[in-house]
Amino acid sequence: MHNQEHIHFFDLEVQNNRLSPRKGVRDQDAFGIHILNDGNRILKDYSFKKITVKNVYAPKPILKEKGEQAFNGLEVAGIRFFSSFNTKNNIKSIQDVLIEDCYFTNLQRLGVHIKHGGGSKSHTSNKQNSNSDIVLRNNKFYKTGGTCILPIRTYNCLIEKNIFDRPGDNSDPRMANRGSAVWTWTCYNTVIQYNDCLHIRGYLDSHGIHIDHNNVNTFIQYNYMEDCEGGFVEILGGNKNFVYRFNLSINDGWRANPKWKTSNHTIWLNNVVPKGKHYPTENYVYNNTVYVDQPYKTSIDIKAENSYIYNNIFCAINNANIGNKQVHIDTNDTDLFVSNNLYHGSVNPLCI
Repeated sequence: MHNQEHIHFFDLEVQNNRLSPRKGVRDQDAFGIHILNDGNRILKDYSFKKITVKNVYAPKPILKEKGEQAFNGLEVAGIRFFSSFNTKNNIKSIQDVLIEDCYFTNLQRLGVHIKHGGGSKSHTSNKQNSNSDIVLRNNKFYKTGGTCILPIRTYNCLIEKNIFDRPGDNSDPRMANRGSAVWTWTCYNTVIQYNDCLHIRGYLDSHGIHIDHNNVNTFIQYNYMEDCEGGFVEILGGNKNFVYRFNLSINDGWRANPKWKTSNHTIWLNNVVPKGKHYPTENYVYNNTVYVDQPYKTSIDIKAENSYIYNNIFCAINNANIGNKQVHIDTNDTDLFVSNNLYHGSVNPLCI
């Protein structure tokens, strides 16, 4: 859908298993449905209901051996929204999107990809440089090779009551084998709630819900996470005001990567950004329950400013261990408030 708006999709099955090159299309691209805005105006009003999207693959697989740049360049998605770069005299975005009661399966990397190319900040606001007012509700994702929902530069996004089952899958060798249920980047005002995040896999990242770089106002609440290979909390550099609250984490963080000693985390707050370091700040982790009854050890790494971890329950039994693999704290001379947590079983005393 090229520079079109007011479009409603329902009761469709879409497949796009590309096996050969096609003129004018990158060999590493494939989409089930593609909403493209490269014109000169704001496009509005899209809904997707009872859509099945499956078997979406590019003819050129990008495997983990190809490195980080190749992974980031692989944007194969079931449904993709893209607005190109804004200039002073050409402001564009995609607004008012609802994706509800849809099913996504057997996708090379992404389920839903929502991306804006950005723009000149001297002429536009964060909202103008974002796709905005997006709701994803009551969808099921099963065996996606990467992340189920990947918003990049969104403003006001609600993700709720979805089932994310086996992100980061590798049952097809063309799959990326690295993901999380949701993975946000440079997003504003994001609420992720009442979702099930199950059996997440991947050689990197692959926590329940992954807050990547430079997000503002992110709320992760009332989610159920189980058997997520990377771990429970993942927050990377440049984020401001994120909240993990009222979530339940069961047996998350068991990955054993021989090239990365502490590749599995219960809590991971990290200050690394693509260029240099930028500590995440105003970090709140409270009223969560973390339960582990499998025989592995997790890490707790906090490289963040102004962090508050309180009113959580940490339970580790049956030779499980929370924090005994490593606890590392770097607050950059700011507050770290840890209080009123309940510990049961083998939990590193440095967590207290």
